[in-house]
Amino acid sequence: MQRLVLVVAAILIATVGAQAQAPTPFKLGTFARQGRPFVGVVLGGTRVIDLAVAHAALRTPASTLASPTDMKDLIARYDTGWRQRIGEIVATVQAAGANRPTYVFDLGALTIQPPIMYPTTMLNVAVVLPPGRVQVDWECEMGVVIGQRSLMGEMLTEAQAARMIFGFTLLNDWSARDIQAWEYVPLGPFLAKAFATTISPWIVPAEALEPFRVEGPQQDPAPFPYLRQGPKRNYDVTLEILLKGKAMSDYARLSRTNFRYMYWSSVQQLMHHACTGCAMNVGDLLGSGTVSGDDPGELGRAVA
Repeated sequence: MQRLVLVVAAILIATVGAQAQAPTPFKLGTFARQGRPFVGVVLGGTRVIDLAVAHAALRTPASTLASPTDMKDLIARYDTGWRQRIGEIVATVQAAGANRPTYVFDLGALTIQPPIMYPTTMLNVAVVLPPGRVQVDWECEMGVVIGQRSLMGEMLTEAQAARMIFGFTLLNDWSARDIQAWEYVPLGPFLAKAFATTISPWIVPAEALEPFRVEGPQQDPAPFPYLRQGPKRNYDVTLEILLKGKAMSDYARLSRTNFRYMYWSSVQQLMHHACTGCAMNVGDLLGSGTVSGDDPGELGRAVA
């Protein structure tokens, strides 16, 4: 069986003028140290704050908040005090400089776990391709993490859908094109996409991407009324797809694309998902669909 490692790297390429006063950007993940799992705040891709321990150590009025039991609990309570509390903790760590608090660890010293309670096999690790599938395709997507629940039978407005998106992660929707070609007429892809999905270990809160919001492609014909949206619902985020086979000494870049190319925004996709009354729950994960540009080097998929 062929063994492949796929790495999808996201790079923010927009430049924002007044960044000096902006809060320090961070990512969220789930980690383990000496067998104890914890929710961590990732700074600079190298340092991880143990959120619960930092919360207990820093005594402020916000320290009366109950510590999150896991990532799903943090997401559910993010807008009831934890957004501000994480900002306090991050600011304290940044102000400490080289005097690193005891609740800050090197990323390499920790075990990285899936960000929420998804199967551990969903992490962006080596994927063993099943026998008999010879046209396996990587498919570059963004994963949309839901932060608020909606009610069964309830349609969503644009504002509601935007508030419900907690953040984003990277997602590879592995696809077996040889199976898909057989089943997609008239049913559409099913088992061709049911054998593997991998995600990155991080969740980037949607607020961190606010400076990178841009207009999406012109939508012609105009969407139905329930899908209409205001300006700048896409994001200028560059995505690189790197492939490393078992016998390869280094990564080969397969594609470089951008999340701004998505015809339907994540907000529109969530509104459409709920238009027939489908309920959403905290921690649900939606795939954006393939992220591709117009140039050959910007394709978000290619038969591997």
